[in-house]
Amino acid sequence: MPIPTSASLNTEIMTDPKGLGYGAFVSGGNDTGLTATLNSTYATVGIVYRMDLMPQEVLKSLVWTELSTKTQVQIEILQLLLQPRQIDASQQNIRDIFVGLFPSGSTIANLTAVAKVVNPSRAQELWGADVSITIAEVAKSIRTRIINGYSKN
Repeated sequence: MPIPTSASLNTEIMTDPKGLGYGAFVSGGNDTGLTATLNSTYATVGIVYRMDLMPQEVLKSLVWTELSTKTQVQIEILQLLLQPRQIDASQQNIRDIFVGLFPSGSTIANLTAVAKVVNPSRAQELWGADVSITIAEVAKSIRTRIINGYSKN
C-alpha cells in the first residue's frame, strides 16, 4: 500500500469520498477532529489485512484434518511462507497462496479471521494496517497546495 503523502491526504480530505464529514472540520479549522475521524472506523469501511501476521498465528489457525491431506510440495510452500518473522497479509499474492493451499474449510476461515484488522480506520483502509495519521500531517496537507507536482505554501 502507498504511504500517505500530503497530496494524497489532501485529496482524501477535500473530496471526502466516503462522506465522513471532513468539510466541517476543515472549515472550522479543527485539525484534531479531522485527525480523529481519519483514525476512526466507520460503518462501511473496507477490509484491511495486517502486515504483521506472526507465523505462530498461522500455525494456530491450521486444522490437522486439512493439513494432513496436503502434498509434500504444498507443505514446503507453507514452510516457506512461515519463514519470515512477520507475514504481510496485505499482499494479495500472499493471500492467494494461502487460498491455493486451503481453498475452503476451517483453516482458510481461521487464517482470514486472524489476518484481518478488526475495525480498521479510514487511514488504514487507504494506506495500510500500520498507518495512523498525525495532526501535523493533517495540518500540512490542508495548508499546502500541490501545483504541478511541487509543494507551494
